[in-house]
Amino acid sequence: MRPEPMTIHRDGYSVEIMGASCTHVAGQGTPDIANLCPGRQVQGMTQRRCDVCGDPVDGTCHFVGQVRNDWFRETPLHLECAVYSLQVCPGISTGAGVGVQSCEAYDIMPVFLRSDGEGGTEEQQYPDFATAVMAMQITGLPGVLISCHAQPVNPTILMREEFLEAHL
Repeated sequence: MRPEPMTIHRDGYSVEIMGASCTHVAGQGTPDIANLCPGRQVQGMTQRRCDVCGDPVDGTCHFVGQVRNDWFRETPLHLECAVYSLQVCPGISTGAGVGVQSCEAYDIMPVFLRSDGEGGTEEQQYPDFATAVMAMQITGLPGVLISCHAQPVNPTILMREEFLEAHL
């Protein structure tokens, strides 16, 4: 991971921040869903890009995981990509409590890596980008956006089996 300047367009405003980026090359390497690439995760979440194919997700998006979760680390999925994931990904194709939260919109909670003021670093979560930027301006402590968590707004929730039955 390396920090690079980026502009986030969210909720009617734009903000300039330092964001995680990576050296991965699309189509090379081995996918590892358990270890998200910070740069790709941030880009996917803020630009609403599918976690499986990388293309933009228009309209309804789908978050796959434990249905009891309020927040998701994985970026949204297209319908076809959610169905595919539920059939082939080891953790979600057989795990208990797995389902899909489908929604038109989601809130983002940014997670920054910040100086702790004592020579170390710590992860800091904020309820939104405006609060994060304001906190960094007030404290003068810079931060690098390392991930974003999504909270679906008014989701329709289906368990894995129900979702697959409805969409196969």
